Amino acid sequence: MIVCGIDEAGRGSFIGPLVIAGVAIDESHLDVLQRAGVADSKVLTPDARLRLYRMILEKSASCVVRRCRPRTIDNSVLFHGLTDLEIIKMADIISHTPADAYYVDSCYSDAAQFGKRLKDVTQQTQIHSHVYADSKFVVVAAASIVAKVLRDKSIQNIQKSHPVGSGYPTDSDTIRYLRKVYFATGVMPPFVRQSWSTMRRVLGDQRFVT
Repeated sequence: MIVCGIDEAGRGSFIGPLVIAGVAIDESHLDVLQRAGVADSKVLTPDARLRLYRMILEKSASCVVRRCRPRTIDNSVLFHGLTDLEIIKMADIISHTPADAYYVDSCYSDAAQFGKRLKDVTQQTQIHSHVYADSKFVVVAAASIVAKVLRDKSIQNIQKSHPVGSGYPTDSDTIRYLRKVYFATGVMPPFVRQSWSTMRRVLGDQRFVT
């Protein structure tokens, strides 16, 4: 039996892409991955994620990744909402990933409603939506690792020429960089998501618009 896990990385960041990964794995490999340490990517070190990422690719039947650029994210947030974009991308992953069952990390606290929306879009009945699915199912944890490793690579490329920090609102390096660039030029680089409501509070400037 082939099961697919779907998860994202970078939902709450100011910087870089949102990365969504779908990993399909034969159930017979799940115990091996769990014993190797596959778990929610947030509890793993970068070195551990990279090691497990390579193992996941070796054991997977397929791996499908969708990246959402900041401009795409901004347009979705402004006109539809970020969750709509995630549902579209997850549905696309499902359509390109043959599997007997799909386990999805829900973007809603109401996981059943999120799962229903995905089922309606995909016409796929074997979708199992859970809050914190990446800590409950090895196959979703595997997807979280793939998404996190690929997003980290994107951020590292940005960091080569821009001191953006981690890209999250809690990072003082990120906040310092955004304020410096915005107040110096009045615009943001294309790798910055400008639609976040917290952006105005972070910058302390209510005139800031996308």
